[in-house]
Amino acid sequence: GALRPLAEAANRLGRGAASLTAGQWRPSLVFSAEVTADGTLRAAQVAEQWIQVRWAWRYTAVDAWLGGAAGAAEQVAFAQLLARFCQLRERRRIADGAWLLYKPEVDVRAPRFGAVQLLDASQSSPARRIVTEAMIAAGAVAGQLGRDHGLALPYRCQPPPHRPALAPGMYTDAAQVAVVLRSTQPSATGTEPHGHAMMAVPHYVQVTSPLRRYADIVAHRQFSALLRGQR
Repeated sequence: GALRPLAEAANRLGRGAASLTAGQWRPSLVFSAEVTADGTLRAAQVAEQWIQVRWAWRYTAVDAWLGGAAGAAEQVAFAQLLARFCQLRERRRIADGAWLLYKPEVDVRAPRFGAVQLLDASQSSPARRIVTEAMIAAGAVAGQLGRDHGLALPYRCQPPPHRPALAPGMYTDAAQVAVVLRSTQPSATGTEPHGHAMMAVPHYVQVTSPLRRYADIVAHRQFSALLRGQR
């Protein structure tokens, strides 16, 4: 009972100011960078901005568009642009020594008065890979800015794998993913920036989920203080 007011407040926040409802304006901490022709990120920036949510997409819709299905021309064109961004970043990270591991996964839906469904939830679909690369790019930009400005952020670091049996690349076969994972070394969180070998980024800070991860909120508060000239 004592937690009910907190749950109700969190629900209002999640469905209101922090939601992705199309057409609404939302206060945001925006991480941005230029993407060069070879997929390199440069000119990293961060800003507090109001963002209007233009469209609210589902993974299945984007996957269908990228597979050739018809849709609103402007939305399909933008999805194709995001797919090109994803391909550039994937190639860049693999060239830099990254292992992209996407093992098969399923979601189980068991409604109280309905049939059980098994849904493909593999992270290797085009739409999910776009989201993955966008999140990694945001974390890499945050890490670079944190290093440049000497911020004490919760940096995610990982040393290179120990004698990996497979070369850097993208793997979707469950057996191959397991082989790579057996060679990985533990990741760690610290206030000093170091490289993240599996993702092949020089610095990395998780910043894309401040509603679910406390470390992300810590990073957001550090960047907000930086932008406002505070300690």
